[in-house]
Order: sequence, then structure tokens, then C-alpha cells
Amino acid sequence: MGSKERILRQKEETRKSILDAALQIVKQEGWAALSMRKIADVIEYTAPIIYEYFSNKEGILLELTRQGYIHLGVKVKAARDSKQDPEEQLEAMWLAYWDFAFEEKEFYQLMYGVQVNCCELYKKMP
Repeated sequence: MGSKERILRQKEETRKSILDAALQIVKQEGWAALSMRKIADVIEYTAPIIYEYFSNKEGILLELTRQGYIHLGVKVKAARDSKQDPEEQLEAMWLAYWDFAFEEKEFYQLMYGVQVNCCELYKKMP
């Protein structure tokens, strides 16, 4: 592996660590407690390093929201594909959505603005 590939891999790992740390903080302390400084403390970097990956906290929230929608979409599609009958498909999809809301509550809260002031994030979603 060349140095260019290694650097790219390390950058992607750091980016993932930032997002994982953000979720860890939220699970332990709630959305209101999330800050760039706390994320930096968790990943043992300085806060300015985080700004090399995300321009601000909103950028982290936007990426987590995007990941949440992808994750939910995968679950709902898998539920639909597991059934043949349209009525059963609809029920399976609804149950997958329901399960997601409880099993991935931090993503759900972010995606739908529960306990999070994310109204501006929706305008920026692709």
C-alpha cells in the first residue's frame, strides 16, 4: 500500500472516529451535550483537527442525519423484500420503521428533530 492510500485510509478512519465519538457522547449525555471539544476529547485530538473534517457541529449532524436515513432505508427495504404479499410488505415496513425508532433512537431523534433543533439541517439534505 502506498503512502497516498495509507493517508486516505487514515483520514477516513479519523472521520469515522469523529462520527462514532459524536454518537457515543449523545448516547451517554444527550444531544444538548454534543460539542466539538467533547468530540476531540473522546478521540484524543485537539478541536482544530475536527474542523479539518467538518466545518462545524452542524456538518457532523448533517452527516449523521444522512447516515440515519441510509440505515433506515436499508432496514425498510429489507423488510419489504422479505414478504411477497403487499399487505404483509406494508406491515413489515412499518414494523422496521418502528424498530428503527426504538433501536436507533439517537439517529431517529436527529432525523426527525426530536430533542434536537435541526430544522435548518433538512434544508441542506441532498
